[in-house]
Amino acid sequence: MKMTSNNALKKTALFLLPLILSLTTVGSAEVTGPYFGQKPPGMEPEAFNLPPFPNQRGLGVFGNSGKEFFYTASDAAWNWSRIMTTHMSKDGTWTEPEVLPFSGTQIDWGVFLSPDGKKLFFGSGRPIQPPNPASWSLDIWMAERTEQGWSKAVKLTINSDTVSDYASPCAGNGNLYWSRHPGGIYRSSFINGAYTSPKRIPELGEGGSPFISPDERFILFLNRPKMMISFRNADDTWTTPRDLGPKIDNKMTMKGGDWPALSPDGKYLIFCGSGYQNLYWVSAKVIEEARDQVQHTGLQLAP
Repeated sequence: MKMTSNNALKKTALFLLPLILSLTTVGSAEVTGPYFGQKPPGMEPEAFNLPPFPNQRGLGVFGNSGKEFFYTASDAAWNWSRIMTTHMSKDGTWTEPEVLPFSGTQIDWGVFLSPDGKKLFFGSGRPIQPPNPASWSLDIWMAERTEQGWSKAVKLTINSDTVSDYASPCAGNGNLYWSRHPGGIYRSSFINGAYTSPKRIPELGEGGSPFISPDERFILFLNRPKMMISFRNADDTWTTPRDLGPKIDNKMTMKGGDWPALSPDGKYLIFCGSGYQNLYWVSAKVIEEARDQVQHTGLQLAP
């Protein structure tokens, strides 16, 4: 049984807010177009403004080339937390958010889509055996997108029995990367339809809130107050983590930042800076610049 206290986990959840939203209604914002109609950034980080969604605050992830958005909403006291979704209609407007069918009655926190958009991973404190109460001691769960909609959520076998496992980014081949609290960043390979036993990635230290690129060439993660990047070597080890430079560092604080992510088309890096409320995006070319610098050291990186 996991031993983390309810109050401690509530504080941890507050520490895991990459996309905190001050929320009212989508309709009042009258936003249209992919990425809520915002002009794409260049090599300098620019503010990324979300529309005023209904209800509270939470994490967010784009899918379908920026035309759908999933996020977590909760009440102010963190007594409940649920996963919401909105999508862009044919006329370019965004729908009113709805609760996903497998969420809404438990504590569900954080959300990631697989690169093909067919699987959704999230953290949940829901009990395996109702009517036991939900808690903020989280495990990784998954639901699959079908022709009829989203499937029933299932708990993955990779979870720890003693500490919390947070929502898991997924590579294109199905491999999962996630952080444990405490414990660092872990990986589980997806082989023959099943996940292997989790293995900690020692090169990443005690970092958290990872994002893995779909091709597994690099991993982004937080080592507050900086966002770090590490590249996979040809021998499946990882390079010494490095930050992405002062342009990114200047937007981060010890209390800010979490779960950096790429846009679905891979063109933009989206992250949360100071205070968990200031969102930014920047051209993903900053990642290729960092890769070029690492390659100049003579390391043999994975192709």
